[in-house]
Amino acid sequence: MSHLVIGLGGTGGKVLAAFRRSVFQQFGSADTADLALDYLYIDSDSHDVASAANTTLLEESDRTWRVLGRSVQLSPAQILHLKPGNLDHIVQNVEEYTTLKRWIGDRSVWNEIRAGAPNGITAAGQLRRFGRLLLAQNIADVRSAITSRLSQPRGQAVAANWTFHIVAGLAGGTGSGTLLDLVSLIREIPQGATGKIVIYAVLPESQETNWAKHNYYANGYAALAELNALVVGQHRLSNIAESAGLYGHGNLVDNVFVVTNVNEQGIQIDMGSMVPALVAEAMYQIVVASGEARTLGDTQQRVGGNADRVWRQMVTGENYIGHYESDPGGPPMRANRFLSFGLKRIAIPTEEIHDFAAGTLVQQFLLQTTHNNWVDAHGFTDTDRAFDAPGEARKAENQNAWCMTLSHLKLEQKMLDTDSAAWSAIRNQFLVPLNGVRGKLTGDKETWTGQLDKFAEDFFRTGFRQVGVEEFYRVSERTIPDRARFIVRDRIASAQFAAWRDGQLSLREVDRVLAELIVDTQDKITKCDKQMELETANEKAAAEKRSTQAKEYHSPTVLKSLLGAAGVGEKAADKLAKYAETLADQYGARSTLLALAFAKRLLSGILTELADLRATVEVVANRMEGALKRTDLAMAGRVQPKAMGTGDAQTTKLFDADHIRVVMNRIQQDQTLQREMTNVLRQTLVSSIGPNPTFARMAESMSEGRLLAVIEELAQERVEKVLKDQESARDRILETSIIQKLYDEYDGREAELRAFIGTQVQQAASFAPLDPNERIAHDAPAVESVTVAFVPAAIDLPEELRGFHALLCRVISAAAAGRKVEIVETSGNQQEIVFLSLVNQFALRHLATLKFLRSRYDKMLYAPDGKPAADAARKRLELHLEGDGSNLPSLHPMSPTELRDSVRGHFLIGRIEEILRERRNPGTGADEVFMIAVDATGLEMPLVVGTSFARGVQDLDIAAARQLREQIQRKIEAKRHVDERKALVDKLTQYQNEIMRAHDYDQGHPAVVEAVADVAAARALIPA
Repeated sequence: MSHLVIGLGGTGGKVLAAFRRSVFQQFGSADTADLALDYLYIDSDSHDVASAANTTLLEESDRTWRVLGRSVQLSPAQILHLKPGNLDHIVQNVEEYTTLKRWIGDRSVWNEIRAGAPNGITAAGQLRRFGRLLLAQNIADVRSAITSRLSQPRGQAVAANWTFHIVAGLAGGTGSGTLLDLVSLIREIPQGATGKIVIYAVLPESQETNWAKHNYYANGYAALAELNALVVGQHRLSNIAESAGLYGHGNLVDNVFVVTNVNEQGIQIDMGSMVPALVAEAMYQIVVASGEARTLGDTQQRVGGNADRVWRQMVTGENYIGHYESDPGGPPMRANRFLSFGLKRIAIPTEEIHDFAAGTLVQQFLLQTTHNNWVDAHGFTDTDRAFDAPGEARKAENQNAWCMTLSHLKLEQKMLDTDSAAWSAIRNQFLVPLNGVRGKLTGDKETWTGQLDKFAEDFFRTGFRQVGVEEFYRVSERTIPDRARFIVRDRIASAQFAAWRDGQLSLREVDRVLAELIVDTQDKITKCDKQMELETANEKAAAEKRSTQAKEYHSPTVLKSLLGAAGVGEKAADKLAKYAETLADQYGARSTLLALAFAKRLLSGILTELADLRATVEVVANRMEGALKRTDLAMAGRVQPKAMGTGDAQTTKLFDADHIRVVMNRIQQDQTLQREMTNVLRQTLVSSIGPNPTFARMAESMSEGRLLAVIEELAQERVEKVLKDQESARDRILETSIIQKLYDEYDGREAELRAFIGTQVQQAASFAPLDPNERIAHDAPAVESVTVAFVPAAIDLPEELRGFHALLCRVISAAAAGRKVEIVETSGNQQEIVFLSLVNQFALRHLATLKFLRSRYDKMLYAPDGKPAADAARKRLELHLEGDGSNLPSLHPMSPTELRDSVRGHFLIGRIEEILRERRNPGTGADEVFMIAVDATGLEMPLVVGTSFARGVQDLDIAAARQLREQIQRKIEAKRHVDERKALVDKLTQYQNEIMRAHDYDQGHPAVVEAVADVAAARALIPA
């Protein structure tokens, strides 16, 4: 048997996700070839569809499609978004849409709906008919998606029989608005026509909520009423894919699970998360744990059991042997193909333990990467270690590598790739060419100092680095942003990121280094100011010295050397060399002033970049610390000692919390392991940032949730190996068997075991409580019920546990007093026992919540005085898929009073048309009102419908009321000519006038009030 699980709307999507999480936990993949199983998710909400289709890591806050840190998302081919068309155009031009116009409804009502939603209708907006419209607009894609899934081999041949499991919430617009059409469409597909269809219908809460608005509760009732009407054949829907025609009927569905958020014991669970998880768990047990969807089935004799077991037949409706309910003498009215389930698990909470163990690794990583402070016998802590941040920031090799020396800042050294490697100290860049020129001076030697002066000035103006000093630094100012970014981003940030990536520095240590660099940069600006004062003085001193040297050079002694006198040439050369050096000092100081001014502006740019970098690191560090807080919070609720033997409405947990914590504490204190694990986690986190990772890229791409998701995913992968590597088998805390756990707890204590199991079976109470009064009031037939116990197979257990396994099965069989018990031995999952209670063959009127939903439905449609609400037409269009719902069979049998009231008009017409007559019964002598009824074969028989005209319908029984309505309705339909119908209306008018005259026009007189009501009811039966 192959299975297609279809989720409709938001609730359907949540159930699909929870179901796939269960499959993943058992098989290590949500799409294992071990199961003949496929999925289709249909929704109008683009956000939910995008989440299901998102193959990248999801935000940690959205764990819907994640388990154990892994994704269980669907493939794009398994997801269908119902995209909206142009509603306004459709409504205003409905005649153009032949497949829509028969059921879309009144244009003016749609205009009213649109006026009430000025910002448009979000998804299906709790409007069931709009949900149907969305399906119709995407019908080709829907058909294609279904047939595509049915053609995909899933472990078995594609021609295998199919069971369709369709999940929908009935309170919204999408699931509730598309369910009935989807089922009808599936029945038109060959695999659907011969397959089983089981619906899982999630009803609105069974009590008022503060947040439920609009049509929430009324949708649930309207959907149930239409579903029931379709199943019993008393309602026909237009085929939304055809321009004419209705869907065929036949066996529309095999069974319908109804699910509420309250069970028979009054336990209430959350509708948003726990109800979808509950439905998914029940589906998992029915489809997977039982072996139903396994590709090898029972051939291995390890799972399942006989295919004809009662519980299987109940799920697929094969045990149905009765007839649909009808009121006496009437057609089928209420289908009894509805069923409910309850569920209770006794489980070693493997996922919780796994999450706790992985969470320990995550905590240690976040502490190491943020603080990096190891404390023996504890592990990494949340305090900073002792660290010389000032020394690290000012270390000579670091300053040089970061281009943060004053030499780099003054552009005396190459910084950017476009800079020249020939750059050197500014004074040297003047001295070298001056000395070169000095050795090549020509002409009158008395002019040589002047020639050097001119060369130095020209070099300053135009020769320094080919453009002159002023021009060089003026142009270089435009590179300050690039240089500041290069220093901070390419050098400092890169070095700090590498130090963090390699585990040398924590984020808080990086932050402290950056803080010290900011201080150092500010110090450098101050130093530049002082250096500029010094260079100003140096320039002045060099100018004065140069003046003195010029005078000395031109002294008589030196002039003699200029005339070639012996012994004085060397002295003149020395004087000229010293003069060149002083020129270099003077112009070097002058140029350095410009260089220092440039350096100050560059340092200001660096300050801005450093502040941005530090803010970025702070963002990353804060996200790490935020992730740590979230992890701490999650860990606080996991593996708590007091949780042993407790749980929620679904699960009783069995585990040794203290032992688990001892094992994890030992792992936490293993420094070698923790260093290795934190390094692996850090490298994975860095890789997930993308190419060329930096703190900035990390801040941009790693929200707190995504950051945590990346770390958790790897931790979830690694923790299994870490735990399996434990030397003691008892310390391998993920490999415990639930049978072993129960054996340890209850071996030799059979009475306590019976009490414990009895409580668990009792708590597997149906999450669709039935109203006991309904059975008493209407003499309802008994419903079928069974408890199914999914127990790990004995064949998978060691020999020493098989005797206890047999005892456990006997205890389970005896636990469900008054209810059938079937035990299904499951293969693979040794960590849980699941009790699934099933109740079927009941009509919807048995649901305890139905009266509540009906009251909210009526509140939408009727005013307090019982008359239609002002917006009743609009609400009926929103709530019902087609028509106004007024002709749907009642989900509750009519009371005798209601039934008699419903034929008051028929009785009056029969009286004034003289179809009814008063007489004394010839046999009994009793007064009676009777008519001659004609059956389908033309046979005439007397039908007694009362005791007198005066008492009217008061003495009618249910069977007579049914026959009276049928017979009079035939008479009315026989009046085809307009004159005949007008004559009948005139008789009714005459009757009412006679009663009014007889009681002096007293409109408050009981007889007048009754006559007016009877005439109104009768006139409503006559076609216009």
